[in-house]
Amino acid sequence: MSHRSRQRGFTLLEVMVALAVLAIGMSALIKASSSATANTAYLNERTLASWVASNVLTELQLSGQFPALGDKRGTTLMANHEWHWQMKVIKTELPTMHKVEVAVRSREESERPVSTLTGFVGKSVTQTTP
Repeated sequence: MSHRSRQRGFTLLEVMVALAVLAIGMSALIKASSSATANTAYLNERTLASWVASNVLTELQLSGQFPALGDKRGTTLMANHEWHWQMKVIKTELPTMHKVEVAVRSREESERPVSTLTGFVGKSVTQTTP
C-alpha cells in the first residue's frame, strides 16, 4: 500500500486575495496617517499665528498709546518663521475706544489669514476733581 503524501499550502488565488486585503488595509492606514500629519501641521500653523496676533494686540495695548485709525502692516519672527500681520484700527461709538483687528498670514501674498484676533484699545481719560 503506497501512501502518497499530499502537500498542503495556499493556492495562488488564496495568496492573491490575501495580498488584496492587505493592500486595502495598508492604503487606509497610510491615508489616515497622512491626514493626521497634515492636520497636525495645520494646527501648529494656526496656533503660532494666533500667538503672533495676540502679541501684536498686547504690545499695542501695553504701549499706552491711542492708535490712529487705519491700517498698519508688519512682520514678526516666531518659531523660525516670518509672519505677516495687518492691523486695522476702526472707530467705535465711544470716542475714547477703538476696535483693533489683527490678521496674520504665513506668507505676505496669502489671500486668507491663518488667524484673526479682535480687541479694543482705550484712551485714558484724565479726570479733575473740583
